[in-house]
Amino acid sequence: MAGSTEKNVVLLPIKPKYAEAIKNGVKKIEFRKKEFSKNVKYIVVYSSNPKKEIIGFFEIEDIETDSPKSLWDKYYQIAGIESESYDEYYNDSKVAVGIKIKKFHNLNRPIKLHELNVSLKAPQSFCYLEPGYFEFIKEYILDTEDIGYTESY
Repeated sequence: MAGSTEKNVVLLPIKPKYAEAIKNGVKKIEFRKKEFSKNVKYIVVYSSNPKKEIIGFFEIEDIETDSPKSLWDKYYQIAGIESESYDEYYNDSKVAVGIKIKKFHNLNRPIKLHELNVSLKAPQSFCYLEPGYFEFIKEYILDTEDIGYTESY
């Protein structure tokens, strides 16, 4: 890990339906249209509207960029999303990014953004988190058992 100035934690808004699928181990890959510009190790899962809360985080196993069709063909069994929704999301996109989930860490209770004591707003796509915020979030871990991915962080 580089120095403390490297932002390697991302706050990622995910629709509640898919956030719960990640939490429950059904969805083992998250799809996005763009890559991160920085080396990212952890994703903090923000269950978006109407929940509007952080439910946990996961370590990234790997990030793969390919065509939407190719990623679907490789990962549809662990996608946790219907093919119609996937196709709609990538309509007119030539590039797809697959973020493979190594292990999800559930929080003992959801965290609202204002509890981080910052003027952080839910990002449209994603935002990098300062290390101190991630440390605060990790204090709320309840379930550190492996739920079907690989070893813990």
